Amino acid sequence: MSTGSDEEKSKRREALINLRPEGYPKLLGLIGDVIVEFMREKHTPFPTAFQSKEAFLRCPCWKRAQIWLKSMRVITGLHANKHWNKYGYTNYKLGVRTVKRYMSLDAKIIASSAAFQKIQKKPKHVTEAKTPVKRKKSASGFDISSPDCPPKSKTKIVFSSDDES
Repeated sequence: MSTGSDEEKSKRREALINLRPEGYPKLLGLIGDVIVEFMREKHTPFPTAFQSKEAFLRCPCWKRAQIWLKSMRVITGLHANKHWNKYGYTNYKLGVRTVKRYMSLDAKIIASSAAFQKIQKKPKHVTEAKTPVKRKKSASGFDISSPDCPPKSKTKIVFSSDDES
């Protein structure tokens, strides 16, 4: 029985690596959900992506492909053994193949994502937010004894004279 489950795990793993949804009808939707939720969670590189679907699709496809590459490596346990500039040939080849494959299926993946479908179609009407004008206090509005203008402390200078001794 363990061989059947191991065989099924290896099939799923290959389907994830190669983005082959045959036998797994919800695979592309799940991948799209992973990418959309990652972009929602880490919104700094994608500042306006969730204003509308159009704004989301303006985000370059290669950025979404890079998110998928990293996610796929984490999910399948195929971590690169070294820093990116010291990758071995097999890691480089897998990365290039994964990115190309994702970019060819990007439109299908994003369209089948339930999280993407929840994004509004058009941005809300945005009115220009005016910055509030700071009111400056005029000199005539100050009262000398007001707490806004505390009295300055004055020091007294005492000169010693020879006459006092």
